[in-house]
Amino acid sequence: MSSQIMEEVSDTKSHIQLIPNVNESLKDAKFTSSLVFESSLVKMDQTTNARTKKYNEYLVTAAGKGYTEACQNLIKAGADINYKNKSALIAATLGNHMGTAMILVEAGLNVDFQDSNGNSDLMRAAEEGNTERVKALLMVGSSVNLRSKNGDNALMKACREGHYDIANELVEAWSEINLKNTKGNTALIISCANGRNDTAKLLLQSGAEINETNINGWTALMCACSDAHDEIVKQLLQTGIVDKEAVNKDGKTALDLAT
Repeated sequence: MSSQIMEEVSDTKSHIQLIPNVNESLKDAKFTSSLVFESSLVKMDQTTNARTKKYNEYLVTAAGKGYTEACQNLIKAGADINYKNKSALIAATLGNHMGTAMILVEAGLNVDFQDSNGNSDLMRAAEEGNTERVKALLMVGSSVNLRSKNGDNALMKACREGHYDIANELVEAWSEINLKNTKGNTALIISCANGRNDTAKLLLQSGAEINETNINGWTALMCACSDAHDEIVKQLLQTGIVDKEAVNKDGKTALDLAT
C-alpha cells in the first residue's frame, strides 16, 4: 500500500475510532483500511458487494450513535444511505441525532421514500405513536401530506390510533385535515369512528369539515352514534353546525344508527 494511502488510512482511523464497542473488527487496522480504501484496490464484484454490505451495516450503527464524521467517511466509501428502507435515518432520528440525520439528507437520502404499501417513515412513526421520531422526521423535511395506497396520510394514521400529541404536531406542520382516503374517510370521521375523543376535539378546533361524508354517505356524527361514542357525539352537537338530519346511502340518520 502506498505511503499516501497509508496516511489517508491513518487519518480515517481517527474518525472510525469514534465508534467504540461496535465491533472488534473496527479496531483492526486491516479492516479499517479496507473499510474506506479497498474499493480502489479490489475490482471483483463479489468482493465489492460484500464490502458495501459492511459499509451499509456500519453506517446504520454509526448513525444510531450520532457519529457524524464516521457517517461521512462511510458515505464517501460507498455506503448506501437508503439501505434497508433508510435504516440509517431511522437510527439517527430515534437517537435524536439531528446533526447526523441532516448529513444523511444532505447526502441525498430520500426522506419521503414510500414502501410497497405507500407508507413513508413519517406515516409509520405516526401510526406507532413515536412522537420524538415524528418530530425528528418533520425537522428533516418529511412531507406531511403523502398518501399511502389506501389514501391515508400521517394524520389519519395518528388519529386512528388516538395519538393526540402526534396529531397535534402534524396539524401544526400544516397537514391537510380534510383529505379523504380511498373510503372517503377524513381524519375527523376516522377519529369519531374509533372513539378518539382528543383527536376529534383537536380536529374540530382546527377547522375540520364536520359534515363531510365517506363513500357510504356516513358522517362523523353517524360514526360516533353507531358505536356509542357519547363524548364525541356531545362534542359534535355542541358545535351547533353538525347536520343531524343527514342521510347515508342506506337512508339512515345518525339518530337511526344510535338506536
